[in-house]
Amino acid sequence: MIEHKNSPQLLRRLLIISALGILSRPAKSEAVTLLTQVQTVSFNPTIYADYNYGGFLKFDSKLGTLRAVTLKLNTVSLGGSFTFNQGSSGSSTLSAIYVDILFYAASNLNNTAHDGLITDYDVGNLPRTGSVSITNQTLPKTIARRTSAIFNFDSSRNLLTDPVVVLNLSATNDLAFYKGTGISFAPAFTSITQFLTLGSYGGTPTRDYSKLTATVGMSLIYDYIPAAIPEPSYYGLALSIAAWGISLRRRNAKDKCCS
Repeated sequence: MIEHKNSPQLLRRLLIISALGILSRPAKSEAVTLLTQVQTVSFNPTIYADYNYGGFLKFDSKLGTLRAVTLKLNTVSLGGSFTFNQGSSGSSTLSAIYVDILFYAASNLNNTAHDGLITDYDVGNLPRTGSVSITNQTLPKTIARRTSAIFNFDSSRNLLTDPVVVLNLSATNDLAFYKGTGISFAPAFTSITQFLTLGSYGGTPTRDYSKLTATVGMSLIYDYIPAAIPEPSYYGLALSIAAWGISLRRRNAKDKCCS
């Protein structure tokens, strides 16, 4: 009777070939879905101040391939009080009060050196979708000479009726600034907050903005394709082959011991 023995060298070769086949097999592309990573930040800009910056964490490229970056304005609130002094002559009538937020990306006005974008980008004045909540006055309001009016505002009220998309980027050179580690002070987060009054003005009135406060809430959204990983079945197959190899080696060792 012919005795058949498995060569340890042959077993090792089989294991190596099987492992390479498993590792080289690509993950199924149809199983890939687009994921979204959302960060939020709130900051308190000063009315009529220079530029205000908000910082977000950059996108870690180990998570996958960044497809798009969206900056969204979620909330704007106004608190404190505003004083309108008419002065010694004439009269003025205020018909509306509102807040504007001007966003700039890569503007040469704020010395950002075009980081994140290849040209200046001004998204315009926001918001115009809500109204300022005045708690102690009714508009229109006429202020006679040598008198003043104080306007108080409800800081808990969101001036936006809906979130506003401020910036949407998908070009490769634009996305590059948002990849990496640490904090990103991308120009897309640069803004100026303005407090504005509409009406008819007479004489030489003065305005006191010192008691006004603003709060801005924003979201930075990263849309990305997750990095491909081997399917779980690969690991099960690899473990089965490894167990099979160990079993055969033990059997060979036992056969040699007993022969």
